[in-house]
Amino acid sequence: MAKKAIASFKYDGNKGELEAAVRKSLERMKLKYELLVSNAGGFSFTAKEPMRWLTTNYPVHFTIDVAQSGNQWAVIIEGGCTLTSLTQDSHNSQRVKELREMICTLAPGASS
Repeated sequence: MAKKAIASFKYDGNKGELEAAVRKSLERMKLKYELLVSNAGGFSFTAKEPMRWLTTNYPVHFTIDVAQSGNQWAVIIEGGCTLTSLTQDSHNSQRVKELREMICTLAPGASS
């Protein structure tokens, strides 16, 4: 099993804007996603890459968890897969980093 890659950041703003930025990021990265939970304390998404043929890497499965921490929102992004290849760990890390950067770009008020 390949290692899970994890990235996180803080968001100082509106929950609705953050949720919209997460959705837009998932759509722009062409990920299939599902909203698991959305309540006053936060929200959670799962997403996965489509299978790509003629590549050495397997699709990455993501979990995006958002919880309120004081006046800010804590965003934690995990990515990993059950199958492995020689380059899978670096691929997982790169995809999680790309998703984090996309969300931070679309959600003004994000900080590391």
